[in-house]
Amino acid sequence: MLHGIDIASYQSHLIRRNPKWITGYNDFVIIKATEGTDYHYTEGDQFVEMCRESGIPYGVYHYARAEKNEPVAEAMYFLSHCRKNSDGLYALDVEGDALKNPDIDWWSRLWMDTVYRATGKRPLLYTSLSEVHKFQKVCEGNYGLWIAQWGCSKVGDISPWKFWAIWQYHVNKELNLDMDMFNGNLEQFKKYCGT
Repeated sequence: MLHGIDIASYQSHLIRRNPKWITGYNDFVIIKATEGTDYHYTEGDQFVEMCRESGIPYGVYHYARAEKNEPVAEAMYFLSHCRKNSDGLYALDVEGDALKNPDIDWWSRLWMDTVYRATGKRPLLYTSLSEVHKFQKVCEGNYGLWIAQWGCSKVGDISPWKFWAIWQYHVNKELNLDMDMFNGNLEQFKKYCGT
């Protein structure tokens, strides 16, 4: 298995103080790219370049705002900023207010289908163990699972999925840093990246 981290803007200071959080400590890094239809994490683009220059496999993710936007609009916004990251893994983060959308499964599937049709790459779905049962249509679309469940020795019931691709298993509270595990080897990770 591979070990990595995922980062967003609130970890920028940590990376600026110690770039080895990207270049030296992990097998992979997943970086927030966009949110909704109006937020682009521009410093994340610099971190993507750091991954490329260091040969670190990486991914980029979109934070869904399904409570207020249409899925195709959000997918196109993500693609407008991330199509250039064609050597990275793609993911959709569904949590918080987005889960208030009663059609969140349909919404997420349409977002993922839009990205897949445009790129030929199947994004992962990120969600928590308590919400995973809501995403039958996403699972039926053959999209992988990035599951969040902290403080346990193994992942619980992830139905309707049979296995997880990435497990966010711990939050380092001292550093405010999310820790992840990939359920496979480097070659398998690169397949999710489409490389």
